[in-house]
Amino acid sequence: TFGGWLRLVDCRTGAVTEQRIAEGMVKTLAWSPDSNTLYVGEQSPDGNVLAFSVGADGPTKRWSRRLADWLGTSRPAAGDRFGIYSLPAAYDLEVTPEGRLLVAAVHNAPQDGRPRNRSLVACLSPEGDVVWRFPRQGYLPVTIAHLAVDGTGHCSAFVASQSQDPADAARDPHSTDNLEIRPNRLC
Repeated sequence: TFGGWLRLVDCRTGAVTEQRIAEGMVKTLAWSPDSNTLYVGEQSPDGNVLAFSVGADGPTKRWSRRLADWLGTSRPAAGDRFGIYSLPAAYDLEVTPEGRLLVAAVHNAPQDGRPRNRSLVACLSPEGDVVWRFPRQGYLPVTIAHLAVDGTGHCSAFVASQSQDPADAARDPHSTDNLEIRPNRLC
């Protein structure tokens, strides 16, 4: 929910279990191939990706990965009801057939009074360890809101949209890749 609650509904009985997981909001969800793990991406000052084991008593947290460690953190201005959308977030989660988790991570925070985009794609093991990330260091000055993985789990593609501030994006000192935005494919 927008208030950071994760609610699971048993489709057979209608029973609901809930747990508050974020200071911000739950942004995206994905299940492991065996349906025993629920991955949750939040939009909050920390922008966590979390893994929950799901049993009869509801979700039990297994691990979390803080995206703000890679993209920076921020807080919305007091009274800014839309400020939550400027916080770091997992915009999309995709799970490969062997259980690796792909994360499209975004932080659209103001910097020096102007909007700035920071994004990366990360691949995490089922245990939450970093397998790889793109770029390897820093971030891209774009928004990567969607990604897809092929049926084999060997190839991924993502959509990178234009920065809010394209003139400065090309000169972003935190980005290791000053690249022309075009379709990208990670294999």
